[in-house]
Amino acid sequence: MFSLLRRRQVVSPIFGLSITLGIIVAITRPFHRHAPSPPKDLTLSLNVVDSKRDSLEVELTVANRSSNGRILKWDRLFAFGVHFFLETRPVYNPAAGAANKFPERLWEKRDSQISVIGWFQAKERFISLLPGEKTAKRISLTKGFREFQVSGGAHGMTVEEEIHHFEIPEGSERVAVSAYYGIHAIQRRRLMDFFWFDKDDPEVWQDSFGSNLVEVYLSK
Repeated sequence: MFSLLRRRQVVSPIFGLSITLGIIVAITRPFHRHAPSPPKDLTLSLNVVDSKRDSLEVELTVANRSSNGRILKWDRLFAFGVHFFLETRPVYNPAAGAANKFPERLWEKRDSQISVIGWFQAKERFISLLPGEKTAKRISLTKGFREFQVSGGAHGMTVEEEIHHFEIPEGSERVAVSAYYGIHAIQRRRLMDFFWFDKDDPEVWQDSFGSNLVEVYLSK
């Protein structure tokens, strides 16, 4: 077994590929096609802390990088506007001369709905990040995390906070994971109303952006 603290770079003489060996074997890349590049004022970074197939856990960090003194609100439970991307990735099989599988996008499954929260509970969930400050939270993607479901048309939308989880197919060896923040323009008013915020509150980040993408080999 490899130690998390004893990582080293291994370069393949055939393909010239560099990978990191450890209890979590990961390749970190800029965020993928599902969100634009991070803005200057607010950034997300993702790190995998447990790479088991049935216990995939990440640490998500948000930082206020504002250089103009702007204070930004953030949901301490990392649910408001936060979404996750998870995809199985193929592993090259030298014996077969090809990858063992095709990439497969995984979609979260709904576990339960969370009761509607009141005004005081909503306000207490948000913290103010001063310029230079950051906050982080560990989130289990396979055992349950909070996410908002906004459905319906522009004049009849409903907002529900739910517990979701991912199921990684048995036999999967490698996955890619990332996070992104985004609120659709049509959904913004209802979601802001849910938390008793003005839709134009300057301290609530309105744009979308993503974290880095991490490819990780799953451990037993």
